[in-house]
Amino acid sequence: MNSSGLIYDASALQYGAWGVSGSLISALGLLGNVLSIIVLSDHRFRSSTSVYLICLAVVDMLVLVSMLLCFSLPAISNYTDQLDFYNSEIFPRMNPYAYPLALTAQTCSVFITVAFTIERYIVVCKPLKANKLCTVKRARRYAILVILISLIYNVPRWFEFKLSDTNDNNTTVQMLTALGDNQLYNYIYKVYMYTIIIVIGPFLFLLCLNAALVRTLHRANRNMQQSKHSAQEHNITVVIIIVVGTFLVCQLPSIPDNICGAIYSSAEVRESPNLIRLHTLSNLMVISNSAVNFFLYAVFGKKFRRVFRLKLNFCFGIPIKNQQHTDFTTIPMINTNNGAV
Repeated sequence: MNSSGLIYDASALQYGAWGVSGSLISALGLLGNVLSIIVLSDHRFRSSTSVYLICLAVVDMLVLVSMLLCFSLPAISNYTDQLDFYNSEIFPRMNPYAYPLALTAQTCSVFITVAFTIERYIVVCKPLKANKLCTVKRARRYAILVILISLIYNVPRWFEFKLSDTNDNNTTVQMLTALGDNQLYNYIYKVYMYTIIIVIGPFLFLLCLNAALVRTLHRANRNMQQSKHSAQEHNITVVIIIVVGTFLVCQLPSIPDNICGAIYSSAEVRESPNLIRLHTLSNLMVISNSAVNFFLYAVFGKKFRRVFRLKLNFCFGIPIKNQQHTDFTTIPMINTNNGAV
């Protein structure tokens, strides 16, 4: 296959994956994350895990918006030539800022997922420590800490690009800075550190924690007579396991994608159809992961589903026939406030 044919095939592939599918998934995901925030902000969900899940919904929205701006719209423009103005005028000015923001939001999303999985592990496997460690106040502090760590870790990303005006047609283009063009920086920070800290490390850690939660849940299922509290905790664990399991599946293509980035040069990646497909799939799965959580909560979280239905009824003026909605038998999050604000 010649070079022009490969470029066209890559453009068509990314148009379908990022431009069409990615845009649709992002739109649904943005709506879903807004609805998640509305439901989880309800007073019935005043809990430590709801703090993490609200924070996750916010950063996932940032990821989706960034992916739309940095991947979906350019993919549409490259294939259809319908958004030339965006690619030539808007994208070069925006990308030096949207790109580091997207990576910061993605880092935050990964670390928040790790945080609430650790919390669920403590509640399920170390219950005597849960009342002290799993509080709303601590969750807020940890969420702020995660955001700060994500911001600090991605500070170098803000210095990889610069804007430059061309002399021929007075257009603005983005160019690599000395830092962004530094080979040592690219290999150590952008490839190896990113692969270990953001991709493989959290993946393996969450895989182990999720396996421990599944084993504990399996043992608990042997006891058929469960108290109301046990049933609540059971449902929480199921939801968290499914959310984390979905995260692991969506992150799986990123592992070989980043490993290939460490082995092959950018030119070699652009010339390999298989590596292009892998990279395209990897980013599409990142988009999907940031869009899917609302649907997981609605399908598997019984209390989430009931509160969501109540809010829909209220918005559309539908009378609530059953007034026993204040007693929910199962909830998709931890309720260990311990007097925390």
